[in-house]
Amino acid sequence: MVTARVGQGFYCQQFPENWDGKCAVLKTDILPILIVSHIVPWSESTDGEWLDIEDGILLSPLYDAIFDEKLIF
Repeated sequence: MVTARVGQGFYCQQFPENWDGKCAVLKTDILPILIVSHIVPWSESTDGEWLDIEDGILLSPLYDAIFDEKLIF
């Protein structure tokens, strides 16, 4: 069974249009591979930040992994 955070589907749907459907770093526009990442980690966010589309970035898988490890900011 998969557990989804309430509102995450809607949250993720907002990003292609907010980022012109492109990775913030590479500018690639292959939507099926792009990942929405929270800038403030979900575990450290307040209720208001969880679904704030300003607290997110659209990244390719490579840059998402590097960003999650806090190797780029």
